[in-house]
Amino acid sequence: MGAAQRAAHRPVFGYVLVDAFLPQPGGPTRAELERAQSPEGGVGDAADTGSRDDEPPGYRSEHLPMVADWPDAPCGYLLTGPDRAHAARLARMRGWTVRETVPGEAADALRELLVELRGTG
Repeated sequence: MGAAQRAAHRPVFGYVLVDAFLPQPGGPTRAELERAQSPEGGVGDAADTGSRDDEPPGYRSEHLPMVADWPDAPCGYLLTGPDRAHAARLARMRGWTVRETVPGEAADALRELLVELRGTG
């Protein structure tokens, strides 16, 4: 992420995750991230390592890369629904700026979060 931007001489001023699980070191799979960051431990269909109808085969079992220099800029988290409230709490524990909103107001909340991150970088 950041390395590619620096190579292109574009500074990174921040990262924002929207309703997402937080990256973690070690190249976990999507299923492992969900099990680790869901309050219920990813029980049920959400933790299934097989593919769903709307996912390509192996999507949940693919190991995700982790870039050594990440995060190299301030981070924020935008929560638009209760499904990822636990991930937002983990982001707060990391010291990230977290904003909560509803889907219809997400664009404005995202803009405000980006402006805030830009001022901290």
